[in-house]
Amino acid sequence: LSTPGFTGLGAGGEAAVIACAIVGFGTKAGLMPFHSWLPRAHPLAPAFLSALMSGAMVKVALYGLIRLMFDWMAPAPVWAGLVLLSLGALSALAGIVYALLQRDLKRLLAFSSIENVGIIVVGLGAAILLADAGGEGGAAIAFAGALLHALGQAATKGMLFLLAGAVERAAGSVDLDGLGGLLRLMPWTGASFLVGAGAMAGLAVLVGFAAEWVAIRALIELAVTAVAWIAILAAVCAAALAATAALAAIC
Repeated sequence: LSTPGFTGLGAGGEAAVIACAIVGFGTKAGLMPFHSWLPRAHPLAPAFLSALMSGAMVKVALYGLIRLMFDWMAPAPVWAGLVLLSLGALSALAGIVYALLQRDLKRLLAFSSIENVGIIVVGLGAAILLADAGGEGGAAIAFAGALLHALGQAATKGMLFLLAGAVERAAGSVDLDGLGGLLRLMPWTGASFLVGAGAMAGLAVLVGFAAEWVAIRALIELAVTAVAWIAILAAVCAAALAATAALAAIC
C-alpha cells in the first residue's frame, strides 16, 4: 500500500479498488445511496452511542476514503472526482430534504449527518477535479474546507446527539410535535442546542458557514476553469449546495 498508485494492479484493478472504496467507505459514512442503515440506527441507539457514531465512526470512513484517494491512489482519476462530486451533492440535498420531513429529533439529526457527509464529499471531489485542471491552489482550499467541515461536524453533531439525549431523559420523548417550551425549562441545554443547530445550518461566524462557503467557492472556480461538461456539473452541484444551505436553515 505504500507504493503510489498501487503499481502492478493495472488500470482495471485500480478502478476496481477505487469503486470498492467508494461503496465501502461511502456505506460506513452514510453517503447516499448507501445510507439506509444510518437513519435507522440512530433513533434506536442511546444518545452517547449516536454521538460516537456520528462524531467519530463516520469520520473514520471519510479518513479511509481520503487516504485512498489523496495518498495511495494520488493523483486520483477524473472519473473518481466526478463520482464523489455527484454522490456528495445528492447526499447533501436529499439528506436535508429528508431531515425536514422528520418528527423524531434523533432521526432528523441522522439525516442531517448524511447532508454534512455530502458536503464533505463534494469538497473532496472538487479538490480532485481542480487538481486535474491545474488549479492546485483551489484544490488545496477545497480539500482544507472538506477537512474543516469534517472536524466541525464531528464536534457539533456529537454535541447535538448528547443534547438530544438530555431532552429525551427530561421530557421522556424526542417527538418534535410533542415538545415545546424547553428553552425556558432547560436554558443551558437549549442555548447549546441553538449554537449547534446554527453551526449545522451554516449560519455566519460558525464553522458550518465557513466550510460550506469554501465548498461552493471551489465549485464556482471549477465551473469557470474546467472543460464544458465538468463545468456544467460543477454549476449544478453549486446550485444544489446553495439550496441545501437554505433548507438547512429552515430545518
